[in-house]
Amino acid sequence: MEPVLELLNKLARKGIKLSVEGDDLNCYTQKGLLTQELRDSISQNKSQIITTLRIRDSLQPAENRTEKVPLLDLQAEAVLDPGIQTSVTGGDKVDFTAARAIFLTGASGFLGAFLLHDLLTDTDACIYCLVRCRSEADGYERIRNNLLRYGLWNDSFAPRILPLPGDLSRPLLGLGSTAFASLAGTIDTVYHNGAIVNFIYPYSSLKDSNVRGTEEVIRLACQGTPKPLHYVSTVGIFPTTRSHNTTILESDPAADWQGLVEGYRQSKWVAEKIVKIAAARGLPVRIYRPGFVSGDTASGIWNTDDFLPRMLKGCIQLRSVPDSRAQIQVVPVDYVSKAIVHLSRQRTLSSNVFHIVSPRALPARDLARLIASLGYNVTIVPYAEWRNALLEDARVSSGNVLYPLLTMFTDDPLLEQIPAFDCSNTLEGLKGTNIVCPEMNADLMAKYVAHFRNSGFLAA
Repeated sequence: MEPVLELLNKLARKGIKLSVEGDDLNCYTQKGLLTQELRDSISQNKSQIITTLRIRDSLQPAENRTEKVPLLDLQAEAVLDPGIQTSVTGGDKVDFTAARAIFLTGASGFLGAFLLHDLLTDTDACIYCLVRCRSEADGYERIRNNLLRYGLWNDSFAPRILPLPGDLSRPLLGLGSTAFASLAGTIDTVYHNGAIVNFIYPYSSLKDSNVRGTEEVIRLACQGTPKPLHYVSTVGIFPTTRSHNTTILESDPAADWQGLVEGYRQSKWVAEKIVKIAAARGLPVRIYRPGFVSGDTASGIWNTDDFLPRMLKGCIQLRSVPDSRAQIQVVPVDYVSKAIVHLSRQRTLSSNVFHIVSPRALPARDLARLIASLGYNVTIVPYAEWRNALLEDARVSSGNVLYPLLTMFTDDPLLEQIPAFDCSNTLEGLKGTNIVCPEMNADLMAKYVAHFRNSGFLAA
C-alpha cells in the first residue's frame, strides 16, 4: 500500500488528480503533465490505486463522497453457458468414492494446502493442480513451498502432485483446447477451491477468476464422462441481518443477493448459483460453505492475510476491541479440510450442501477477553468509539493492518448482524468419525498467538 500512497502523493504534487467512478479510474490534468512513465505506473497499480482512493473516500463525511457505484443485478449475472451440458443418466452412475485422478484448484492457498494434503493422505489418487506459473517445474515449487509453509510437506507426495500451468480467469483455464480435452478424459473428480479472496475489489475485478473460472471448471467436469464437482463456497453468500436470532439452514436458498455489498461475496454468490444450474443439468455436485476459517489446531499456523488475524492485530494496535453481541462460528482450517474430504468421498448423503462451521458459536466479547488474557492491553469499547479511533488513526497513518479494509467498517457494527449457520447435514455426515470441530478456547488462542509472535506478525 505504501508505494501506491507515494505514487498518489507524487501525482498530487504535479497537479494530477485521480478519482474513482464505479470501477473506472478517471484522471484530470493539464496537457503535458502526464508522462508515459506516469501512465505506466498508474496502469500497473490501477487496482491498488482504486482501493486506496476508496479508503480515502470512506474517511470523508458522507456528503463529500464522490464515487458513484453502479447498480449490479447478480441474478442476471448468474448465467451458465447453454453449451455446457451433461447426461443425466451418466451423472446418476457417477461414483463419489472414486478418486484415482483428481483435479484441484487453489492448491497454492491456505485452505487449498490442507485440502491437497488430506487428499494425498486419504486417497491414492494423483492430484492435478491448476497453478498460475511459468512452467510445471515452477508450479511444483510453488505447491511444495506452500505445503512447507504450513508444515504439511512429505517427500512421498512428490510423484502424485501434477502441476498444471493455467489461470482461472482465462478461457479453458488457460490450458488450451488440446490439454483441456486431455485433462477432461483423465480426471474422475473435481475439487474447485480456487478464487481471488479480496474484500476491497469490486465484483467486476473478481468476475473473471471467481465466476468465469467456475464456469470453466464446470465445463471441465461436464466434458466427456460427468465428474463429481466439489465446490468450496462460503457462508458469506448470505447477507447480514438486522435480527440477532436468525439461523440459516443448509437447505435455505441464498435468495437475498441485494444485501451483498462486497465484490468477493457477490462473486461467490453468482458462482454458487451457476454451480447449482450445472447440478440441475445433471452434473453431480456437492457444495461446502466454510465460515470464519482459523488456523491449524496442531501447529497454530494461520494465514495472517485473513480477516480475523487482521482484526485481532488491528485491535491490539488500537488497544481497544469493539463491543458486540455477535456470535462467531470460528472453524479451524484442518477441521474444514478433513470434513470436506470425508464428505466428498461418501457414496450417498442426505444432502449436497454443507455448512462447515463450528457448532459452538464464540461470543465476540469472549474473543476480546481471550486477547486480554494473553497479555495484550485492550479495552472493550462501544463500536462507534472503536471505529472513530480506527478512522482517526487512518487519517495520519496506514500502519494499522485494518487500513486496507476500512471500507468494510460501516456505521453499523460489522459483526453485529451475522446470522447463525446450522450445520446439521455436516454433523450427520461426519457421524462415526473422529472428525470433530475443536472449541475456540484460551489454549487454542494461545497456540495461534504463539505462531503470530514467532512469525513476527505480533510483537511479544
